[in-house]
Amino acid sequence: MITNSHSKKCISPVVATALLLLVAVTAVVGFQNWFGTYSTNILSGVESSSVNDVRTSQIETIVGNSLYLKNDYDKAPFGV
Repeated sequence: MITNSHSKKCISPVVATALLLLVAVTAVVGFQNWFGTYSTNILSGVESSSVNDVRTSQIETIVGNSLYLKNDYDKAPFGV
C-alpha cells in the first residue's frame, strides 16, 4: 500500500459553484448596464437627428396615404 504524507487540499464543490455563480451574475449585470447606456446613446442620437431633419423639412405633397416631404439638406423628396 502506498501512503502519501501530503494531504491534497481541494476547493469544495459548494465554494466553486458559489464563485462561478458570483462571476456569472457580475458579468450579466455589467452587460445590462453597458447595453442600457449604449442603447440610450444610440436612441438619443437618432432622436436628435430626426428632430433636426423634421425642422428642415417641408410638406411637398400628399398622394393617397403617402406624405412627401422636401428636405432642405438635399432637396430630394421622399415618402413617409
